[in-house]
Amino acid sequence: MKQRAGLGQCWMAVQVDGDAPGWETILLAQRRLGVSVGSIIAAVKDGTLRLGKRADVFGYHGFVVQITEVAQLREPTQSGVAPTAREGEWNAAAFGRSVGIRGNGAFLALIEGGHVPAIKVLHPVTKRPQWRMRGEDVAAYHATFTTPTVLAAETGMHRNTIIAAISAHSVTPFRPGGLEVGPVYLREDIQPVLRALSGKS
Repeated sequence: MKQRAGLGQCWMAVQVDGDAPGWETILLAQRRLGVSVGSIIAAVKDGTLRLGKRADVFGYHGFVVQITEVAQLREPTQSGVAPTAREGEWNAAAFGRSVGIRGNGAFLALIEGGHVPAIKVLHPVTKRPQWRMRGEDVAAYHATFTTPTVLAAETGMHRNTIIAAISAHSVTPFRPGGLEVGPVYLREDIQPVLRALSGKS
């Protein structure tokens, strides 16, 4: 609790609009990337990490950090060596399922189309190539895209409420070249939905 209190007292925070993309609360950044809250706060304190403040959110949860900058705090892999499947952060297909993209090959199609960053490595056992996502790849995905599953986790609202709001605002899913890749939306397109939901809460 002492660390949380120090945020407002010790460091200057830049003002961030509530719908500014790429900014997350410290706890959400910790959950997504596995960087400890202590490490994030220490990086803010020594100037490595920028601290933002959402004017419309009071207290600790109003403080936000850039998710791509937090990704840089992760322990690096061996210098110049792409991680093996065992060392990689996420199996890309498993990550896709975790954010609610369950169509067969849908998330991999986003990667292979160049829309989501990932690295291709050899599985240490099967020796077959597979797509893996590092911390910075996950951060880049979340900065650009979202899904009803992710929005439900971020807002605490029921997934069906979010889906209904998206439909009411006529926001269409991301369809690169007409390709069906599931309930994936550009974050910038979803901002009016989030503002409307926030006004109802």
